[in-house]
Amino acid sequence: HEKSKKPAGDGAAEGEGPDEETLALEAEVALARLNSLREKVKYCRIKAPYGGLLVKRFAGEQERVSALSPVVEIVSDKGVEFHFFLPQDWTEQVTPGYEFEVEAGGRRYPARLESIAVEADAVDRSFQAVARIIENQDDIPLGITATAYFDLPGARAE
Repeated sequence: HEKSKKPAGDGAAEGEGPDEETLALEAEVALARLNSLREKVKYCRIKAPYGGLLVKRFAGEQERVSALSPVVEIVSDKGVEFHFFLPQDWTEQVTPGYEFEVEAGGRRYPARLESIAVEADAVDRSFQAVARIIENQDDIPLGITATAYFDLPGARAE
């Protein structure tokens, strides 16, 4: 009949649990594993650079993406902006900083032109422009269609 053999080096008498030194080493190993996993998790989190709404997801859970590839698109919930096309013959009078009004949801809001594209659309010779609502924008839902009113003869762009 065979005798049961105790693993070598556990330092405990038969019937007793592991000694203090063994427990301390096991705790140290577990802590090292935990710290390693925490470092890996840091690479799995994406922190938004600003508050806003998630409007598009380019990658899902467990998907791998290459460096510098977009993963999500976030729209800021501060400072409502809208995009529109500006006719080519207006670009001399309407430049970045120009203030005008925008009608959205039955109300008018003051807006300021932020930027105009450097190249015109090849077909209709209009320039894509971006404007930002200046004040009282909390009640404007994202994605709403708006009408821009410019103080130019016959100027109205949608």
